[in-house]
Amino acid sequence: MERITQVLRTRRPTSTFTVKITNDATTIDNAGIYLLTFQVGASGASGASNQFAVYLGGTEVTGSRFGIDQALVNNLPNYGQMIFEADAGATATLKNNDSSSGTVALSTGAGGTLTATNASIVIHRLN
Repeated sequence: MERITQVLRTRRPTSTFTVKITNDATTIDNAGIYLLTFQVGASGASGASNQFAVYLGGTEVTGSRFGIDQALVNNLPNYGQMIFEADAGATATLKNNDSSSGTVALSTGAGGTLTATNASIVIHRLN
């Protein structure tokens, strides 16, 4: 998940979130209902079947585990989207739950010769 960490470090969230670089978790400063969307672009055999889920305070968010079987379609991104309620100070973390190799290689040059974004997390406060 090195690339996911890099995306979080280079694209700062709005003022209602802080990113704790020491543990790569997003801290939600304000209580509310949130929509979280993520995308992970794994590549090749080392990015084969993978599952990612969102954890809130160390507990998996119900319905947040999404997987992909790269053996069926190579370089297909894994997308996930969920709505959850969070208390002020809660931490959200995207975790690799399962992969055939234990790690997921992220595609860095998908679609061309230049380095492309291969993972993203977007969090919207709904209320």
